Amino acid sequence: MSLALTGAQLAKNINVEEFGIGEDLAFNFFAWKKGELLVVAQLQRSEMNKPVEARLPKCGDMLAALKTFWGVDAITLVAEGFETHSKEKLKGRELQQAFIEDKNVVHECLTVTHCEQNEITHDYEITLVSAGYKYELGRKVEWMDPVGYTRGSETILRNSPIPLMLIQALKQEAIESPSDEDIDIAISTLVANGFLIEEL
Repeated sequence: MSLALTGAQLAKNINVEEFGIGEDLAFNFFAWKKGELLVVAQLQRSEMNKPVEARLPKCGDMLAALKTFWGVDAITLVAEGFETHSKEKLKGRELQQAFIEDKNVVHECLTVTHCEQNEITHDYEITLVSAGYKYELGRKVEWMDPVGYTRGSETILRNSPIPLMLIQALKQEAIESPSDEDIDIAISTLVANGFLIEEL
C-alpha cells in the first residue's frame, strides 16, 4: 500500500507540474496473488470523464475478470477523493458539496483501498490509507500526513460502494490453468472496454 500511495503521489506531482491544477489521476488497480503483483490496470481517460455511477460497474466487471482468469486474491485501488478530519463540521453535507463550500473542512486526497481475504477467518479485510493535499503556487502539491484505517468490512460496506466492488470481485470463481489464448482474449476484451492492462 505504501508503494501504491508513493507512486500515486509522484504521478500527481508530475501531472500538476506539467498540466496544472485540476488534473486528476485515473483509477489504478493492482491485482495480487500470494503477495506477488500480477496485473496493473488503469481506467482510460475517456472513461474517467464519465460519472462515477457509470465507471464503477465497468470496474467491477474488470476486477471480476482478473479474479476469473488470473486467480488474484487481493486488489488495491488508488483513486482521488475527498476527506475530512472534522466530521461534525460537515453538518450533514456530502464531502464534495462541503469541499465546494468550505475547503478548510474538506480537502482533496489520494485514497488507497486494499482488499484481501483473511486466510484464517476467510473474512474480507479492507484497509484504507488516504493522503490529503492542497495546491500551492507554482504548480506544486503540498501533501498532508497519510492516515490509515482498518475496519471490518461490514462497517465499510454500509458507507462505500468501492469496498463492496472489490469484495464482490474476489468472491468470483477462478478458472484453473487458463490457456494463453484465454488470457489474450481477456486482455483484448478489457482493453476494448476502456482499460490499460499490464501483466507482470
